[in-house]
Amino acid sequence: MKMQKRSKPCEFRTEQREEGQQRADGKAILYEETTILYEDESIRYEEIISRGAATESLASDDIRAVWNHNYDIVLGRSSAGTLSLEEKVDGVHVGIDFPDSQEGRDKFESVNRGDVNQMSFGFDILKENVADDRSGDKRIIRSRVEKIKLWEVSPVTFPAYENTSINARDRVSTLDDKAAALSPAGEHESGVRSREIEIMKMRSEQSWMN
Repeated sequence: MKMQKRSKPCEFRTEQREEGQQRADGKAILYEETTILYEDESIRYEEIISRGAATESLASDDIRAVWNHNYDIVLGRSSAGTLSLEEKVDGVHVGIDFPDSQEGRDKFESVNRGDVNQMSFGFDILKENVADDRSGDKRIIRSRVEKIKLWEVSPVTFPAYENTSINARDRVSTLDDKAAALSPAGEHESGVRSREIEIMKMRSEQSWMN
């Protein structure tokens, strides 16, 4: 299953500390907030990250802070103490101690000036509930994500809902075989449906596929 990525605007708080240390604090994950991953005139796909979805991952996983999801630019790491993550009622708050290097100082300045003011996170879905409903003529798919494995958090230039912009035309011939392997809508454990496939399945029902 492909790693999921989500982005939200957030207010960074920057701080210059002694000995040149540069720190930025923000919020990477927002709990209990509806995100519309895809919508057209006939269907809407919504997602909510449940409160506590990241609890186990935060306690056990070695999480990185990277720049724009570029794993070659590591800004901090939880095991090194240069990335702090704290779960609160409203979501997961992060603090990044930027490297004391030219690149680190440049990235910090972009945040400090407000040029970069969003955070994204890369994660796998381990457990979710999916409901299929209708509102008038529109089909509403609601996913409540109950448990995730968090891999990384990133200051980002643009939002990254990358799985909602897939090209379903290239893969529609294999859709039926993949969809057949998915469980019925409801609670899913360990290796739940790929959101990529889920959205392809929705789109395959739309007239633009013809």
